[in-house]
Amino acid sequence: MTDRWETVRPHVAAWRQRLPMHTLARPAARVSTMLAATWRRLPLREDPLPSRPLVVVAACLVAGCAWGSWLPGTAGPPPGVSAHWRAGMHWLAALGLMIAWHRAASRGQAILAVASLCLAVSSAAAAWSVARSSLFPADELAWHLSTRPVPVAIRGTVVESPSGLPPASPDPRLAAAIGPSSQASLAVSALRDGARWRAASGVATVIVGVAPTDLPPLIVGTEVEVTGRALRRPPALNPGEFDAARRARLDRSLSIVRVRSAADIVPLAPPPDWSVAAAVDRLRAGG
Repeated sequence: MTDRWETVRPHVAAWRQRLPMHTLARPAARVSTMLAATWRRLPLREDPLPSRPLVVVAACLVAGCAWGSWLPGTAGPPPGVSAHWRAGMHWLAALGLMIAWHRAASRGQAILAVASLCLAVSSAAAAWSVARSSLFPADELAWHLSTRPVPVAIRGTVVESPSGLPPASPDPRLAAAIGPSSQASLAVSALRDGARWRAASGVATVIVGVAPTDLPPLIVGTEVEVTGRALRRPPALNPGEFDAARRARLDRSLSIVRVRSAADIVPLAPPPDWSVAAAVDRLRAGG
């Protein structure tokens, strides 16, 4: 800091000597002196700013997820060979790039090592994106459904307690107007097939035609049996239309179960006493 002030001081002194010492020049000289003193006291950094590697990692993750989501492919009934191939290729690319990073780093090739590491992170993120949006278990509930509603009876665990849905139209004279309704999320564990229950999986969105206050206590972790009409979320049919099926794949909730009344939801077992999610849900419900 002293060297910097010694460099600036001669210029300030010469400028003050050339100024006519009249009423307007004296305040200007004082201001210049104050500015020079302030410059001297500023806590300026002499060393460069530290690097921020997490920003680069975050950018690589975002780019990889975007690349994995942009690639063509849809989630269909198992085995979903296309999605398996895409996810596998991304994982293999990430593994190969990690090997390239190790070799480049051991040889002191910094630029090549950084580039390989960034591409490896992006490839791993793309593989995760493909797996999340396109790979589902073989017993996923949606694979037993179509885009037309069919009667079902399922069992599962509440993963999101019921919340109220806004009415379709506030005008009761319109045909689209409906009464109060609720929405909850259920982790499916079984599907009734005739007189027996068989294993199933997936997350289903349960829509009930009553307000949340009219439902039995459905705390997160409660095991329930639901009877209603279920369907798989339909894809977009027109260009530019919102693709509900794609959004459902990203949320990993492919099925919708519509229930007419609260009597069609039967609690089977309360959540465990040690469940943290249930405790948080009780606190939230209590306000």
